[in-house]
Amino acid sequence: MYAFTSEGIQVEQFAHDPNFACGFGHAVKAQGYYKKKSNKIPQIKDLSKEDE
Repeated sequence: MYAFTSEGIQVEQFAHDPNFACGFGHAVKAQGYYKKKSNKIPQIKDLSKEDE
């Protein structure tokens, strides 16, 4: 479950088996509060072309 605020996001996970809980990856625990650092729109970069 996600709860967005103007200052960040609260992430909560509910699962019987945390190894396969949410789609973040194997045994990843993403639960917690993440504070927003900026109001800027993020720039999307193609990291596969960074070394070219």
